[in-house]
Amino acid sequence: MATSKKTKRVQDQIQENAFKGQSRTETHLADFFWLLSRSIDINGEDLLVERRRDSSSIPAAAGDPQCFGLIQAKFFQGKNLVKILRSYVEDMTGPRTNFFAFLHSDDADGEHIHYFFTAQEIIESWKVSRCQEFFEFRITKTRLFERFLNRPRHTITNAIQTGISRTQGLQSRYALSRFFRTHVDRLRRGRRHTDHHPMSQEMNNRRLPLEFEQFHSAMAHPDYLWQEARTIYELPCGRRCYDV
Repeated sequence: MATSKKTKRVQDQIQENAFKGQSRTETHLADFFWLLSRSIDINGEDLLVERRRDSSSIPAAAGDPQCFGLIQAKFFQGKNLVKILRSYVEDMTGPRTNFFAFLHSDDADGEHIHYFFTAQEIIESWKVSRCQEFFEFRITKTRLFERFLNRPRHTITNAIQTGISRTQGLQSRYALSRFFRTHVDRLRRGRRHTDHHPMSQEMNNRRLPLEFEQFHSAMAHPDYLWQEARTIYELPCGRRCYDV
């Protein structure tokens, strides 16, 4: 009986900490992002965040690839250990550019404090667990994480917006690279384009439009953004590359 009561107290404390972490994170972000909370932790995100748009910009953004910021929100007490699975933070290509950790606690006077990390900062400043499966955060005498303590709201907002934009760029580059491999690279190899694609006449003439070359160069640029592609580059037939 005593064991079951202790287990229930631990479970209640975990739930209370989870609620505190999520509610405090929502308070920080609600003025700048649309928020979607998750009832369970999927791939490390307790909150999905999307940049707020005014009514005039929503139709223009309708064709953009959908991308969210993924927020792991946690509350910890004192020097308790905080762990996040490495697979949430990084993949085979490196840090997940739209993943962030928002940690909350109370100082000695009971005042709210917070720590904010991008995925890159987690990799650089947290320890890896002995089992190699987690990144671990703990306040110690030698590791105070002062650089990440109580970061201004505008700094956090800019970091999340930048991460979402970079992830959109990566997603669109991947989708568009498939387009070029399927249609344009076929032309470069001297093969005739025989299907009913709207660009078939252009392809069969074996003439690579200048727009394709410009688009291909822009797509490879590290600062390429999806919005640049959709506002600048149109196929000669009137069909946009991101519609293909």
